[in-house]
Amino acid sequence: MRSPGLICIVACTALFAFGQQPFLNVHQWTELRDESNGAAPYENLSYLTRLHRVPATPEFDQAAQFVLQRAHEYGLADAHSEEFPIDGSKPYGLMRSYFAWTVEEGRLWEIRPQHILLGDWKTDPSASPTIVTAPT
Repeated sequence: MRSPGLICIVACTALFAFGQQPFLNVHQWTELRDESNGAAPYENLSYLTRLHRVPATPEFDQAAQFVLQRAHEYGLADAHSEEFPIDGSKPYGLMRSYFAWTVEEGRLWEIRPQHILLGDWKTDPSASPTIVTAPT
């Protein structure tokens, strides 16, 4: 008769060995490691944060094409983009689609305790608020 303790030890050892199987093969791991040094993600993020990515605007489309291009460069051959109507009323998940708008200018000022310019769209669009025009 087998002891329950021995069966438990054998089962745990088998599960532990299975859990140690690599998720990626050596080639995939090397590629991932080489791309994860920080430089490529930093450059990608730096580029994307400078774009005004409001849906239905040219810079949103530019950002989408950039991501799609990078996906293809990284070997995701089946990556593709899709378009959906944006009419100001159609819901997508928990959000309602809204009309596109174009930034004309934006500045953020601290007025108390000091009068200081904190952000300006023209000099740093990724850190500034926006004043919008009517939908385009």
